[in-house]
Amino acid sequence: MLSKSPLPPLLQRGSRIKKAVPAKFSISPSTKGVRGICMKHCNVKVLRFRSQASILVLGSILLSFGSLALLGAYSQDRPPTIESLGWLAGCWEGTYANGRTVSEQWMKPLGGVMMGMSRTVRDGKTIAFENVRLEQSETGLIHYVANPSGQKEATFALVKLEGTKAIFENPAHDYPQRIIYHLLSPDSLVARIEGTANGKERGSNFPYRRVRCE
Repeated sequence: MLSKSPLPPLLQRGSRIKKAVPAKFSISPSTKGVRGICMKHCNVKVLRFRSQASILVLGSILLSFGSLALLGAYSQDRPPTIESLGWLAGCWEGTYANGRTVSEQWMKPLGGVMMGMSRTVRDGKTIAFENVRLEQSETGLIHYVANPSGQKEATFALVKLEGTKAIFENPAHDYPQRIIYHLLSPDSLVARIEGTANGKERGSNFPYRRVRCE
């Protein structure tokens, strides 16, 4: 950043200019022309020095930001692993409309897999359940494999992972085409399904709170 601060005291007060002038220049009425030349020369030197210093500072700042940007890009380009989704582990529960209570549990990552399961209860009866696993293939791709009750197995690929937000997608699936998990805080998780059904965009959120695993 180029500084716009006032000139330093060296250039503001004549008394200090007198001390800065070499001895062979006499500060007297007869040498005003020489004094003017010296002051002009000193101004140029000081301003040139300040400009060079500002350029060096600016260069250091830009270099620092460039290094951080490269480090960030490297971190984002590194392929995720099952361990990258470890924040999903634990027991989660939510109560929704029509008295439905959904419980979802995920085991911690181990052996390249995370195992999960869910259960939906209404009026004291289990009306749906699902077995799920997150697995990483030999090529490094991570898949969300769902086996919901009364439906065929479906596989969704991890297409985006930003911190504690994961998006899985399968454009060929009827509905949903996307499954999203977002950890908002250590004890707050939102699961979302979305996509197109009968030509219309649809989506449902399932807020969960962390509960004790029993």
